[in-house]
This record gives sequence, structure tokens and C-alpha cells, in this order.
Amino acid sequence: MPDDYEVLNPCLQILVPDGGADPDGDAVSNVAELGQLTLPCDPDTDDDGFKDKPGTSHALNNANINEDNCILVPNPGQLNTDGEFVDLGVTVGFDDLTWPNSDALGDDCDPDADNDAIPNTTETAGPPCASASAPTNPLDYDSDDDRTLDGPECTFSTDPNNPASKPLGSPPPDPDTDGLTTFYETLIGTNPTVSDTDGDGLLDGQEVKFFNTNPLATNTDGDDCSDGKEAASVNVDRVVNSGDMLIVVMHFGPGSSPGYVTGLDVNRDGTINSGDTLLIGKLFGPC
Repeated sequence: MPDDYEVLNPCLQILVPDGGADPDGDAVSNVAELGQLTLPCDPDTDDDGFKDKPGTSHALNNANINEDNCILVPNPGQLNTDGEFVDLGVTVGFDDLTWPNSDALGDDCDPDADNDAIPNTTETAGPPCASASAPTNPLDYDSDDDRTLDGPECTFSTDPNNPASKPLGSPPPDPDTDGLTTFYETLIGTNPTVSDTDGDGLLDGQEVKFFNTNPLATNTDGDDCSDGKEAASVNVDRVVNSGDMLIVVMHFGPGSSPGYVTGLDVNRDGTINSGDTLLIGKLFGPC
């Protein structure tokens, strides 16, 4: 640690090698606080009630006061919109606590708070792309609720604010019928003749359009659960089993049905049917 830094922070000792010490008791060493720009003599630099240790929770709300999901920005609510949380609505009675592309950053310091592949500032500054008719919601990855995320809609030149405008299900030429053209797959490095390049249970097109996950990686967010299993587990646990299948069966029907819930439409094809239960069956097991 530079001497002037130690002088400015009175709990440090300029003649003692105390880089590994933790005088403020926030579980972050002095030299680590220098690196992350927090104060080594103050356990809660931003004074929001949560200590300076960077958050690790992917929950909708971090409840651990010993961690902060925005260490330099006051955010006492600790809201994390792109955490592992899917609102299934009152008809289901509980929420899905898995999401295949989540992170531990709180909304107040996350440059893309909904993980839709469009920065917050771009979403609020005006239409985020040429095909958008209006600004999109930086806290909603699917602003028009058409099952295709805002970022992919811009990528494929459809309107993220119009549910009637969305990418084609299988645009030609698409020899593996995964929802992506051969040209696009060549651009992103996936195999245009293999529908699920990374073998995680989700088709390449489903990953790109509906989950913003990496079709070349089995576990996009680096937690303890693969992308496919997180998409197929639709209840409050981290296991894909008959419980998930039963919940989906109870909501069988087209998107126009009053019982339709997007979060239970595992393959996001607009209908909850045997296709979704088949995918759940293929992915049975714990994370």
C-alpha cells in the first residue's frame, strides 16, 4: 500500500506490513480495500447498512448485512432485478428462484440491471436500437412481454416494445432448426448443424433469444446450476423433478389462456404443453 494512502487512513500503520490486516472488521483486507476503493477504516463505506465485502448472493434481495451488492453506492434495499428470481404471479402462488443468467450486482451499480444485453443508459435515453419504437424498461428484460428479450429483439431488428413484432421461430436457412440462421451461428461461433452446441439442454436459439445465456457455455452465470436446469426448474428449489413437471402440467394451454404463465413455458414457444414437460424430463436431477 502506498505510504500516502496509509497516512490518509489513520487505522493503517505506515511502518508495519499490515496489508493483510482488517482493522474495520468487514472481512476485506486493507490492500483489498485499496483495490476496490472502499475505506479500510470504515466497515461500511457507503453507509447503507451493509459492509464493504462484495456481495455473492444472486437473490432478488441480498439480506446479508455482512455483504453489499453495491459496495460504493448506497442501496439499503439491496434490490437485484437480474438475480435468480422469476415472478410467476398470483395464479401460481410462489415464485421461481432460478434464472440461467443472473449476477450478484445490485441494480444501483449494475450497468445492465435486467441482463437483457442493453445497458441501462441506452434503454432510458431513447429507443435503444433502430427497430425499437420507444425506450425500453431497464428493469424488465422483456419490455413488451412477447417472450423474446429486449437485447435480442434489437439484434434481430424487431421492436422490443411491440408484442406483435418478434424474431421468426426458425428463419431460413436454419438446418438444425434451433431458431438461428446459419449466418448468425457462424458469427457467434455455434455449430449451425447442431441445435444445442453446448449440450446444456437449451437450443442455441432459445439461449440467445429467450434467456440471454451463452450457447457456448453450459453455465452462463457460473453458479452451481447449468443453464438448462435453471430454465427447467420452475419452483423454489434447485432440482428438476416431478414437482416442476406437475406445476407445468397444471398450466397447460396456449399463450391466450388465462392460466398461461411465461415462466412456466420452459421452451418459450408460446404454449405450455408436452414440449415443456419433455424438456423437464430430459433435465431431471439436482443441479
